[in-house]
Amino acid sequence: MKGKAPNLDNLEEQLSSRVVDQPAAIKAVAAALRSCFADSTPHLRSLLLFLGSPGSGKTELARQIANYLYSDERALIRLNCSMLNNDVSVARLIGTSAPGEDGILGRALKTKPHSIILLDEAELASPEVLDIFLNIVKEGQVTAGNGKVFKCSNNIVILKSAIGSDYIASSGSVQAVDKIVNDEVFKCFGKDFADLVHCTALFQSLSEESISKIVKLNLNQVQRRFSMYGFGKSLGIDLDESALHYLYQRGCSKKLGAKSLNNIIENELLGQLAIMLLSGQVKDEETVSVTIGKRGLELLPNHEVVDIAVGNDDDWDDSDQYEEYF
Repeated sequence: MKGKAPNLDNLEEQLSSRVVDQPAAIKAVAAALRSCFADSTPHLRSLLLFLGSPGSGKTELARQIANYLYSDERALIRLNCSMLNNDVSVARLIGTSAPGEDGILGRALKTKPHSIILLDEAELASPEVLDIFLNIVKEGQVTAGNGKVFKCSNNIVILKSAIGSDYIASSGSVQAVDKIVNDEVFKCFGKDFADLVHCTALFQSLSEESISKIVKLNLNQVQRRFSMYGFGKSLGIDLDESALHYLYQRGCSKKLGAKSLNNIIENELLGQLAIMLLSGQVKDEETVSVTIGKRGLELLPNHEVVDIAVGNDDDWDDSDQYEEYF
């Protein structure tokens, strides 16, 4: 059953806490969520369409919606539609008539009955697969191949797609861009789908200034993780201009947007920082300076090495995990 929505007045602020420079998308999604809660029906199901180039914040906004609705940003069921584009896709998704064969969607709904269903590369899904999700929005349930019914009355379906991204990034008027994008959606997904969409959120490509903001958000996450998970250390991280430029050049591209940023921070910064803490080169309540060295990001020690046995750097891959199928 749909519950009372908290803090609707500052919904945009909550959703934009980790989504950088996408005010139009935030506004559209906030309006759709308010509409859901204002509706007198007892369900929360809705169909949202996120359009834009990769790495522009679509998945991050889905996480923030999950955090807002279900108090857990990991309440996501992610499905890669590039693996749901052939004759066996329906059986893979909802199982067969064999007992216990619930399919990947049924198994996910068992463990996460209250969650966002997030479809990556939705334009690649077969029409039969899209029909399953349209039925979820219309009926609030899905029937597995073995006849088992899974309730979906509290699940929001979000489709991510890059269709129309070239038009979204253009300098044309909002009205002209909207019309072109809507035509592209109609051609790709069909009338039945277009009629059920509650919200189409358009994501702009990120600028260098936007990437710098994302870097700072990610570094705040690194500091929080070191404070919470094991070390209990309060650390500052100061990147000089060369390090910031390096992260922009290596972590951002037209093809992937800001998708590579997290990997670079994990691989080139997090492990070094853990080792420096263990070896006494950086101590609690200190700030570590980061610049560029011969191998990429380089952390500058504050103290001489203390002779302490240090474990394998690979053990420090404690990045946030979001269930992704395929």
